[in-house]
Amino acid sequence: MDANSGSLIFSEGAVAENIQQLDLLLQRYEFHVTHRLLHPLLEMIKAWEREAGVDPAKPAELDLLKMEDGDKSISGATATSPRALTQEETEKLWRRAEILREALLAEASGKINYAASDKRYTIQKLTDEFSTLMASGVFAELPEIAQVDMREAGRCIAYELPTSAAFHLMRGTEAVLRHYYCCKVRRNRIKQPLMWGPMVTHLKEKKVPAGLLDALDSIRRNYRNPTQHPDKVYDLDEAQDLLSLSLDVTNRMIRDIQVANAKTP
Repeated sequence: MDANSGSLIFSEGAVAENIQQLDLLLQRYEFHVTHRLLHPLLEMIKAWEREAGVDPAKPAELDLLKMEDGDKSISGATATSPRALTQEETEKLWRRAEILREALLAEASGKINYAASDKRYTIQKLTDEFSTLMASGVFAELPEIAQVDMREAGRCIAYELPTSAAFHLMRGTEAVLRHYYCCKVRRNRIKQPLMWGPMVTHLKEKKVPAGLLDALDSIRRNYRNPTQHPDKVYDLDEAQDLLSLSLDVTNRMIRDIQVANAKTP
């Protein structure tokens, strides 16, 4: 909208690049209606590029990955022509920019942005780097279902859904306990289904750290069982307390398995 007759089209930060940046951003933030209204300007860029004797720029979709990484450069073909806007082109650009602004404001009114803030752990760790909350190498040793539930628990805490987080934490911890039980008890296991209480009771007969079993039994009584009841609602602090407990027993179970495997010839 600030362009004037005589403004360069292809220089850095000039008309063509601004249109391409807008193209990428509208796609990134899913402003579909506004993006469709941008098409006449994209066609203008193609015409300018043909006039300058270069191939059309790469489709904008291919540049979205660079935008996600914070690289705002345009990777398509770049013309070096000193071509400037004519008065007719400038007026066309202004008219289309007015339409785009109105559409953008209307479409934006239906968008909701949720900004998550750090908790006891950072948002980055809770949403994208959950494995780093555990001891080195532990997360990779977890059963797949436990990995899924633990990741979901982190996201639930990040977006302040504490009761959902507790549900996933108890599912994930119980999945790790089943894995631990099957590694420690090779024969004469309890009958299916493998339930938390009976597994801990049976493990007390084995060479298992008593402190670990006490912690698992405490989680079962104070968290796992109440979480199954529909009248239990967690607040964010309780969910984060439970996360710490779950991380602790998970680390201890996997480490115990790793130590036992290291001793086995």
